[in-house]
Amino acid sequence: MEGICVCNIASNSLSFIDINDYKVGTCPITLGECPSGPHGICLWSEFIVTANSYSNSISFVSIRDKKEQKNIYVGAHPSDVKVYLNKIYVVCGESNSLAIYDLNEEKIIKEIALDLYPHSIDINKCGMAAIVNMQSNKISIVDCNKDIKIKDISVGEFPTKCRITDDSKGIVVCESCLGMHVPGSITKYDIENESIRYKYKVGYGPVDFFTSEDKIYVSNFEEGSVSIVDLKLEKLEKISLGGMPRGILLNGDKLYIADNFKNKLIVVDCITKKLEKTITLGNEPNAMVYYNLLY
Repeated sequence: MEGICVCNIASNSLSFIDINDYKVGTCPITLGECPSGPHGICLWSEFIVTANSYSNSISFVSIRDKKEQKNIYVGAHPSDVKVYLNKIYVVCGESNSLAIYDLNEEKIIKEIALDLYPHSIDINKCGMAAIVNMQSNKISIVDCNKDIKIKDISVGEFPTKCRITDDSKGIVVCESCLGMHVPGSITKYDIENESIRYKYKVGYGPVDFFTSEDKIYVSNFEEGSVSIVDLKLEKLEKISLGGMPRGILLNGDKLYIADNFKNKLIVVDCITKKLEKTITLGNEPNAMVYYNLLY
């Protein structure tokens, strides 16, 4: 059972796409208040966990059954979610906080104060987290083993996404410059001394990216394109798609992009750089996650 799950914000649902035959299943997110507005997503065991920005909750969805099993209130306007060990970390944008839900105790055990309008979170295998604060142009570094905030790092204008490196020494940040009529950037910072290791100008309004071993794939929301940053050759390519690309994910030699305007999943062959297929989703598709379960 191999596929991709996509959040559909405006239709309060998830789309499950089988990447072998491209069949699509739908799961409504309706156990809590509605509209729910699923915005962020992550994988936990055989479940999808969603951050529901309109209903102030998270939902647990069975991948096998494609059914919402549980809905839990977590705080004001959750926008992203990640699981580390036995805890779920939920970014709450309106309360400027990180809510920590213990899966064993089944309750919120702690809240960590962040900066202005936290939007997305990444956690590496060592338990170090990086959280984007969009309105203050800062990245918060949190140790999830101790559940304490280490520091804030100042970055470029209107950051939307970040990735923390496996060695916990660097962060890669998508600096979108949304609404500023200038290209955004993908920038890598040193966590300890906060210096810039590299900076690549990409398209207008970059909002999400996916990192592979030597490339970064960036969705440019405001110009309808995907930028490909080749870190080894230090060069950029661009694929024009139209629409409003948002969530982006690479699996094998296929690139999957959620078009937030046309409500489509776009499949691009990374070798030929050509459009392979478009698949109809729900309204305003956003974040996505890859899953692969044994039968």
